[in-house]
Amino acid sequence: MDQPGISHLNSRHFGVMSTGEQCRFLLGRAQVNDPDTLLFDEQRSGFEF
Repeated sequence: MDQPGISHLNSRHFGVMSTGEQCRFLLGRAQVNDPDTLLFDEQRSGFEF
């Protein structure tokens, strides 16, 4: 949770996170198994890094 900068979300429920926080959380979850490639299939509004 440190790499995508979401360690402060550790104790929060997904449903109460902002859209940006949810996107960061999902990106971090996708990186857990250290994939070689990540595919993003659609653009998200409010998705900022």
